[in-house]
Amino acid sequence: MNDWKIVEDIFLAATEIPANERDAFLHRSCGGKIGLRAEVDSLLAFDSGNTGPLGRIVEAGAAAFFHTEGMLGARVGSYQITESLGHGGMGAVYLAQRADEQFSRKVAVKFIRRGMDTPGAVERFLRERQILANLDHPYIGKLLDGGTTEEGIPYFVMEYIQGTPIDEYCETHRLSVDARCELFRRVCEAVAYAHRNLVIHRDLKPTNILVN
Repeated sequence: MNDWKIVEDIFLAATEIPANERDAFLHRSCGGKIGLRAEVDSLLAFDSGNTGPLGRIVEAGAAAFFHTEGMLGARVGSYQITESLGHGGMGAVYLAQRADEQFSRKVAVKFIRRGMDTPGAVERFLRERQILANLDHPYIGKLLDGGTTEEGIPYFVMEYIQGTPIDEYCETHRLSVDARCELFRRVCEAVAYAHRNLVIHRDLKPTNILVN
């Protein structure tokens, strides 16, 4: 039987890679081990089908489990968690409010999810935090703070962007071709800046590009 930690680490890494690049990644990571590849493929197949009733039950259960860990209403650093904004393969993002009465500010706080905090996943999470710390561009959400909760859960505090996914924004405002190209040019500016800093996003899609 394959070591679960190896299966889990490969699965979590694969969920963050675009679908059209996964086969090559899995081929390298599994090293020709048919049983290992089969187990990872089965997890990915279930993960990609999470829009069905069973998937929604599992997703709701996972979210409920994470909530029972005390994140809603919890205090992390100078911020108090107020509501859930969403969660993905290994992270969960919450809206938080400055709570030390020094000034008022809303932020987004990203945690690594309980049950996903394997050494490999934690390493990737901390690497993501450091990458954000190194980036400073007007079209890229800024890292404001970071740390670890008393329970040992890593997190980082980001600028909270209240915006609309770029495709919805273009349709809602009936933008002309020229206006859409101008908006896309700004996206390219941010991507080019990341590339100059040796960062490749690998998951650029409309829901990750917000217009405010």
